[in-house]
Amino acid sequence: MSAPACQHCGFAHDAAADRCPRTGHAMSEPGLCGTQLDRYLVERLLGTGGFGSVYLARHARTRSQVALKVLKKELMTNANVLERFLREATTAASVGSEHLVRVVDAEVTADQVAFIAMEYVEGDDLKALVAKEGRLHPARTVDLVCQVLRGLAAAHDKGIIHRDIKPGNIFVTRRRDVHGREHELAKVLDFGISKVVGAAAITAAGMAMGTPSYMAWEQFTDSREVDARTDLYAVAVMLFELLAGEKPFDGESIPALMNNVRIGERRELRELVPSLPVPLCAVVEKGLQKHRERRWQSAREFCAALEHAGQLLAVPPPLAPSPEVAPERTERIDAQRMVDTVRRPAAGDEATSKG
Repeated sequence: MSAPACQHCGFAHDAAADRCPRTGHAMSEPGLCGTQLDRYLVERLLGTGGFGSVYLARHARTRSQVALKVLKKELMTNANVLERFLREATTAASVGSEHLVRVVDAEVTADQVAFIAMEYVEGDDLKALVAKEGRLHPARTVDLVCQVLRGLAAAHDKGIIHRDIKPGNIFVTRRRDVHGREHELAKVLDFGISKVVGAAAITAAGMAMGTPSYMAWEQFTDSREVDARTDLYAVAVMLFELLAGEKPFDGESIPALMNNVRIGERRELRELVPSLPVPLCAVVEKGLQKHRERRWQSAREFCAALEHAGQLLAVPPPLAPSPEVAPERTERIDAQRMVDTVRRPAAGDEATSKG
C-alpha cells in the first residue's frame, strides 16, 4: 500500500518518516497540500523561500492550474512585509505584457493567510537553462533579452522599477504560433522588491535591495533613488554574462564587488568573445556605464539598438523539439522561480538588503 501524499509538499514519502524531507516540517503538523485555500485546491509544493512558499493549485470551480504564492503565517503581523507582498500582486497585474508574469488573483483569507495566484507554465529560468544547455547562441540570447526589454518597457511605462533583473528571474517557456512553429517566450518574474513611482515608500532611506552582481552603483547606495535606467544596467550585466559566460564585475566579497563597480574594473566584452560584432559589444558596453546619463535612457531605445546589432549575427540553429508546447494564448507560468528575492546574501550573487 502506497504512502499518502505529504500535506507539506504533496509527494509520498516513506511511511516511517517523521518529517517532510522537502520542507523539514513534522508530518504531524498540518500543511496546505490536499486542502482548499480560498478558491484553490492545493496540490503540491513548487518552491520555498524566506517569506513564503509556492504551490501548484487548481481553481475549485474552473479547475484551471495556477501557481499559488503563500506568505508565511508568522509574517502576517509584519505590516511592511504584508504590504510589499500584496503590492507585488497589484504591480504585476497592472502591466499587462506577455513578457511579464500574469497575476490572476490575490487575497487575504478570513483566517489570515495571504496569497497571490499566478499563471503556471513549464520551462526553465535563464540561469537553469544555461546550466542545462551551456552558453546559448548569441542570436538566441539577443532575442530573449529583447523580449525582457519589451516587458520592462511596459513596466516602466507604469512607473514600475523591478530592481532585481537577473537570469534567475527570467523564465523561458515555449508556445506555438498559428502555423505550428515553436517559439521561445521570455517572462520577467518576481516583483517582490519592485519600486512603484509615486507610491508610498516601503524601503528605508540608505537601504540597498537587489542582487549585488547585477546592481548598478546607485542601487548600492540607496534603492529608493533608482529609476528605469537601473533596470537597464542589470539587463546589460545579464546580457554580458550570457554572451561571455562570466559577469562583467566580480569580487571575493560584496565590498570588493562594489569597489570594482565604482571604479569600472572589468574586462571588455570583445576581449572575452572576439567573434562578436563590434556594434553588439558597443550596445552592451553602453548599458554598463556607471553614470546613468551615459546608459541607454529607455528600454525601447536599448531594445532597438540591440535588435539592430543582432542583425549582424548568424542565424541560430532551430530549437530542439519539445514533447508538449502550450498553444498560444494559453501559456502558464512556473512559479518555482517566484519565491522571495530578499534574502541573506552569499558573496556577490544573492539578493541583499542592508541598512
